[in-house]
Amino acid sequence: DDSGGAYDSGTGVWNIGALSVSGTATLNITATVDVGTAGSTITNMVEITALAETDPNPGNNTASVDIMVQKRADLGVTKTVDNLTPNEGDTIVYTITVTNAGPHDATGVQVTDSLPSGVTYVSDDSSGAYDPPPGTGVWSVGTVPVSGSVTLNITATVDVGTAGSTITNTVDVTALAETDPNPGNDSASVDITVP
Repeated sequence: DDSGGAYDSGTGVWNIGALSVSGTATLNITATVDVGTAGSTITNMVEITALAETDPNPGNNTASVDIMVQKRADLGVTKTVDNLTPNEGDTIVYTITVTNAGPHDATGVQVTDSLPSGVTYVSDDSSGAYDPPPGTGVWSVGTVPVSGSVTLNITATVDVGTAGSTITNTVDVTALAETDPNPGNDSASVDITVP
């Protein structure tokens, strides 16, 4: 704290002393959030406990503030394709894998893969959890437990007229109920080059 010794962290008492009319005094207390409190709300209350004079308005002698301790889930996504150099008209399979490095379960997870121009959606193995183009491209994953992973395979065909082009397919984590401490691995892409 920045009280210069006027605050006793043992008793929690801050000895302000005299406070002039219209005066203010400020105390800043630095604390760490304990391990094991994720998902909880912690309330900190302060109250005036001593005053030599009579206070005509005791109703404002207490105040409190809440902190909500966030759960964290480090999601990571990877994307591969079974054929990096398909011909026009070939069928390819994109594989998306979402992993959770924790430290908590990931809930409300959604991943978006809208498929790029140059390939056409055929099918997937999500049992309806993936909304394929021309829909949203959202894969409603749900919950990924700590150290767990889930996989989606999307089958597509390479469009006629794409010969000589490189087609990039990108996937992004677009929803997560928890805080991701490492958002840098929430997106992945893979290229196919059509001969």
